[in-house]
Formats: sequence, structure tokens, C-alpha cells
Amino acid sequence: MSESEIYYATYCRLDEASGDNCVIVNGNAVVVGSELTLTKQVQVTDRGKEVPCIVLSRGDIAMGFLPDKVFKQVDRLLDDGWTCRAFASAVIFDKIHDIYRVEVAVICYREKDAAAFEPFVASLMGRMAKGDHPVVSLSPKEVDHVIETGGQWADVKTRKLPKLDKGTAYYKTKRTMTENMAYAAAEGNKGCYVGLFVVVFLIIFSIVSFIFLR
Repeated sequence: MSESEIYYATYCRLDEASGDNCVIVNGNAVVVGSELTLTKQVQVTDRGKEVPCIVLSRGDIAMGFLPDKVFKQVDRLLDDGWTCRAFASAVIFDKIHDIYRVEVAVICYREKDAAAFEPFVASLMGRMAKGDHPVVSLSPKEVDHVIETGGQWADVKTRKLPKLDKGTAYYKTKRTMTENMAYAAAEGNKGCYVGLFVVVFLIIFSIVSFIFLR
């Protein structure tokens, strides 16, 4: 069974526009390794044209649209009942246009294989959060390994981050310490609640000291 029949994954950079509609991204609102909400929509351009697209967002903050090639594939897989997920993998700052662009990992698999792919994807995102960028596009043999091991197969190679065009630079490629503590606290780690409180306190203390003691 080929990869396309049970699994599809790719990295892509979100388009900031679909038709005439632009999305402004706040780079600080993007957490590397976090899952984005994937929503099928029809955007209406300024010229009144309806453009089908898939919007990725973090809460109420829109991050951008899937590029056409990836959109067509994901749109078809969603219609076929697949599970399609997307995770922020990097944030890029475009100095020329003064905007942030988001790179994402899009991973799709059949619902019947979810029990194997969910732990596998979780391990990929854990690596991504630490600054490692694993290859997500797998060969048919590698897909078989994932299913055979119940998602515990971990022999996934690391990809080099793509070279960027002149005038652009990577703004964020892993989670910050504060983001890591916030995620751990959200999962119920009491020690990280304390650590996060200490970090916030030190930041506030530093600001107050700078204002009143300079």
C-alpha cells in the first residue's frame, strides 16, 4: 500500500493572502510545535470572487492559508474522511514587507490508523518544540513501521531548515523557556506553575527596578 493511500505529510509556508484577502500574523502568537485549528472556508475577494481555502489559526488569531497545491490535497483528504492536522514549525520575519510568515507541518492519515499515528505525531511535535525539525514525509516502508510499532517507531531523520530569500530571517524555530513552562503548567505540572510564576515575577521586578532605580 503506497504512502498516498494511508498517509500524507508535508511542510509548507502559509500564504498571507487568498485572492485579495490578507492575514496579518503576530509572530509572538505562534508557538513552535503547537497545533493549529484547520478550518475549511470560502473567502470572498475584494472583486467578489469566491475562493475556497483552508485557514489555519491559533484560537481566534488567523495565521494564513494553505498554498494551492497543499490545499487541493488536504481538501480531498478531508472529503474522504481523513484526519488532517497542522502544526507550527517555524516563524519567519520578512523585513522587506515587515510581516511574519508561518511555516507549518501538515500531517494527514486515515481515521482507522489514528491509534498508531497519534503517538507518532506527538513525538514529532515534541522534537519540533525543542528546535529539531524531523522529516514528516515518509516512504511507504516507513509508514508501515509506524503502523507495525503502534506509533513508537522513532527512526525519523532531521531536515535542514530551508534557506531563506534575501530580506527574510527565522524569527522563531523552537519554543521559548516561558512557552515550555506554560505548556507544562497547562498539562498539570505543579512545578512548572511555580517556575512560570517566578519568571513572571522576575520580569515585572526588572521592569519596576529599571523605572524607579535608574
